[in-house]
Amino acid sequence: YTWLPLSAYLSFERLHEEVHRLLGGYGTDHAINFE
Repeated sequence: YTWLPLSAYLSFERLHEEVHRLLGGYGTDHAINFE
């Protein structure tokens, strides 16, 4: 997935941290655009 850095796939713990960071940023750092 292009919204996760490649380093997120090194381990499950790293993936969990990156997904948590990504979802925590919606509305502040990221916006969802359905166009």
